[in-house]
Amino acid sequence: MRTITRTIRLPRDTDNNIILEAEQEGLPISSFLNKIIEQHFTVKKFQAYFGCMLCSPQICTPVVAMTGPDKLTIAAQTAAHEMSKRLLFTSGNSIKIESVLPEISKIFGNQDLKYIYFNDPSNSITFLIHNNIHPKWTLYMATFLETVFNDIFKNNIKCKINGNMVKINI
Repeated sequence: MRTITRTIRLPRDTDNNIILEAEQEGLPISSFLNKIIEQHFTVKKFQAYFGCMLCSPQICTPVVAMTGPDKLTIAAQTAAHEMSKRLLFTSGNSIKIESVLPEISKIFGNQDLKYIYFNDPSNSITFLIHNNIHPKWTLYMATFLETVFNDIFKNNIKCKINGNMVKINI
């Protein structure tokens, strides 16, 4: 990757906060700033692409808690169908699983969803779902994943949920 050097002016307090945060994350300052900038563009792209804003757990938790599993399933399927259409439109029918996984991870904020992809004959993918919203959120995410993979790869894929872990065999 080619890089450039850029000089910017920052208020001293902002610089001190950047240094403290970078130290807490164990990152060099330039890596920490690159991470912040990438997150900014990912969120902006997400908001523009899907026409929505991201909600904090304080906002989402009560909504998810009061919503029945059937309605959460329908909401997840609706959102997943839209994402699938966009991915298929931009990538065509030659879409590969390796390109779908990072897109799914971005949609869930790069922190809620971690996946393990085993390149073995069983083609097993295990998603580790960090759930700081509500236990029902795992159901939403599993339904979302199931729907995306079924839309894109035309399989009859079913998820197995175990706590905050979702296992899918493709």
